Amino acid sequence: MARNYNKRNGAKGTTEVINYSPAGALFHWVDPVASGCVLVLGLSLLICLAMYSIISIVSNILLLAVLGGVGCKVYVHMMGFLKKPCKDPLAQLALVDLTCTEECIAPTIDSLVSFYNCASSQLRSLLLGEDLYASVKFGLVLYLTTILGGIFNAITLMAVGWVMAFIL
Repeated sequence: MARNYNKRNGAKGTTEVINYSPAGALFHWVDPVASGCVLVLGLSLLICLAMYSIISIVSNILLLAVLGGVGCKVYVHMMGFLKKPCKDPLAQLALVDLTCTEECIAPTIDSLVSFYNCASSQLRSLLLGEDLYASVKFGLVLYLTTILGGIFNAITLMAVGWVMAFIL
């Protein structure tokens, strides 16, 4: 929940409470620490994708996670060996339920299937020229996309879009 201090039309001191979705709260910088972390992590992932292969990135991230887990366990055992009170920092993560049921997946699959059906029928309509005006507009957008693709790399465009999502 964020406050919008609206000072237009002589309304000094009035506040308007805005309820954001979780993604909206990130993009509107309601919590600057969380928004900054998401921005930096996403941008660093996109920069890594521009420089290295996806297999290398995934394996290095998983290797870092394994080393972090082993390091935490060694730390806890070392503190126990030194007779200093310490609790496992990963104990809360061990309690997280990662199972997925059919009731959890079914709505997502249904929405994906309906999106695919809608997109495929629209694409067929555009490619076969059923609506000539819409097909010409689609062709113009594709042509402009080829020009943009000749200038920029797709990862570069995603990085610019990611930063713009947090700026605008």
